[in-house]
Parts: sequence; structure tokens; C-alpha cells
Amino acid sequence: MRRRDFALICAGQLLGLAALEAGLCATPAVLASLGAESDASLVFWTGLSQSAAAGFAIVAIPVWGRVGDRVGRARMLVRAQAGLAAALALMAFANSPWQVVFARALQGAFAGTTPAALALVAGGGDGARRMGWVRSYGLAGAVAGPLLGGLLLPFIGTAALFLGGAALCAALAAASWGVREEPLADAPLPAAASGAGRLYAASAGLSFFRTLEDPLLPVIARTLAPASWIALSGAGLSVSRGVQALVSPWWGRECERRGVHAVLSACALGSGLFTAAQALAGTPATLLLTRAALGFFAAGAVAALYACAGGAGERRGEAVAWTASGLRLGGALAAGAAVPLAALVGIPGTLVLAGAGVAAIPRLVFRREYREDACAVSCSTGT
Repeated sequence: MRRRDFALICAGQLLGLAALEAGLCATPAVLASLGAESDASLVFWTGLSQSAAAGFAIVAIPVWGRVGDRVGRARMLVRAQAGLAAALALMAFANSPWQVVFARALQGAFAGTTPAALALVAGGGDGARRMGWVRSYGLAGAVAGPLLGGLLLPFIGTAALFLGGAALCAALAAASWGVREEPLADAPLPAAASGAGRLYAASAGLSFFRTLEDPLLPVIARTLAPASWIALSGAGLSVSRGVQALVSPWWGRECERRGVHAVLSACALGSGLFTAAQALAGTPATLLLTRAALGFFAAGAVAALYACAGGAGERRGEAVAWTASGLRLGGALAAGAAVPLAALVGIPGTLVLAGAGVAAIPRLVFRREYREDACAVSCSTGT
């Protein structure tokens, strides 16, 4: 792949996701200005808009991935960026909460900038490393977007914020039209893609247990720092994302060196341990350090899942899309299950359960691959 094209894809991830996240942080303000003024009404419409986007995306992303394998993955990147531009523009002109929900549903239906970009750069001997860089820029955009939106919103208003994001995404779509999708000599990683079904199950399972603790983070923060729990909660999310953005390229390289299942197993174990360790955090500093370690291992687990998908040869677009859809599905299910589960077993019990689930999922889903790896090691050592 040409350096210019790769740089454009990375820049598109950074700027596109920053524009999306900046708009999302302004969505509650838009809904409040359109009549959702009470707390109950604001929560209802915000939740409905988020559910519309997530629901459509979970279904649409695998479809677009399969289409991309047939008609071209570069076209899917242009399609996703143009769809995001249209959704943000509709948000700027929304006149009722239902129109906001429709715009978010449209965004979900045309979602897939990250899967399209990952499928485009995957393949070849260093595909996992390139995928790591693409994810790194995307995570950086996700961290910068809310900060940018919060800074600009008081000065330019919601409509200008959404229109600016729409114009930026439209420009990215136009620039991406020139990306050349060169045929790559696919070199699947050792024990790479094992079928879309198992990739989907592993992605959904890991995401479910990994994000089960996210809705509980504000409660943990309020216990540790009653006077500044909002800031601590935001810092906990940001430090985890920031670490993931920094180390994703490195984990991509490790997937190429050590094999995807070795990285996935080690990182799932690390993620599980530090997920559970949050129950032992006694100070804000301890919580932030635990979140940083959690981000380090979570980045490796996701990098290994995408590296599995990237080794699927000519069907890598579909495999990457199923992986992305599974990650979204797991997060959506966890958001609904966290509170009732915490009420049943308590927050420490939920964290321990989530950690155990994260550690166990790869071994459960890819048990055949691990048996084959163990057999290969045994044969090579003569034991």
C-alpha cells in the first residue's frame, strides 16, 4: 500500500472519529433544546438514539463487510465516511427528538469507517501492524473528540459543531476516493481466522465481559472521591483509551511475531486480572493505575482479534466486519446487564465475574486451536 494512502486512512480515522465523538457529546444538548427537558425525558431520548445507532450498526456492519469483499474495500471506506457526513448534517437540522433518533439510526446503518479501514490495510506480512496503527489513530480521535466538542460547543453552538463535523467527513470521503486498493499477497498469520462464527462469538464475549464494568466506574469513582467523582470517572475512561491508542501498534507487531492466539490468551488473562483488581482499588491513583494496565492488555486482546480476521485472505473484509459487530454487540449487552448484575452480586462480585469471563473466553471459543498449538509444541520437543 502506498504511504500516501496509508497516511490518509490513518488521518481519516483520527479526524472522522473525533468529529463523531464531538457530535455525540452535544447530542444531549440538542435533545434538551428540542423539548426533552426533564431528566427522565432526556435519559429516554438519549438512550433511544444510542440504541438506534448501535442496533443498526450491529446488523449493517457485517453486510457492508461482505459487500466490500466483492466490490472493493476502498469504496466501503468512502461510503462509511459519506454516511457519517450525512448523519451529522441531519443532526444539525433536526427539529424534533424523533429526527435525532432517525439521524443516529442512519449513522448506524452506514457505520463502518473503522472496519472498512482495517480491512483495507490488512493482508500481507505486516498487516497486523498496520491495523494496529489504524486503531491507534481511531482511539486517539475517540479521546480527542469529546474534549474538542466540549471546548467548541459554548462558542459555536450545536448546529455549527455538527455541520463542521459533516463538512470534515465529506472532505475525508472525497479524499478517500483516490485511495488505491492494491492486490496484496495475503499471508495469513499462524492459526489466523478460524471462521466468522467463532470470531463473532469471541468478540462479543470478550466485549461483554470487558465492558461490563464500564457502567459501574462512576459508582466506584464516587466511593473513592466523593467530591470529584465525575472528574475521576472521566479520567478513568480516558486513561484506558489513551493507553490503548499508544500501544495498539506494538501489539500488532507482537501478533506477527508471537502468533495471534498466544497474544490473545495472554492479553485476555491480563485484562481479566486488572478488571477484577478494580475491586481492590483504595485510592483514586490506584484506580487510574489499574485502568492504565487494563487498557494495555485490552489493546492487545482487540488487536489479536482483528489480526485473526485480517488473516482471512480475500474474505478479510467480512471477517473484520463480523469482529467489529461482535465487539459492538457485547458492549450493548453489557450496558443493559451491568446494573441488575451489580444489584444481585454487588460491584466487587460483578468485577470478579467480568474478569473471569474475559480470561476464559479465548480458551472456550478457540479451544481447538490451543489444543493444536500444544500438540505442535509437544511434537517439536519430542515429548
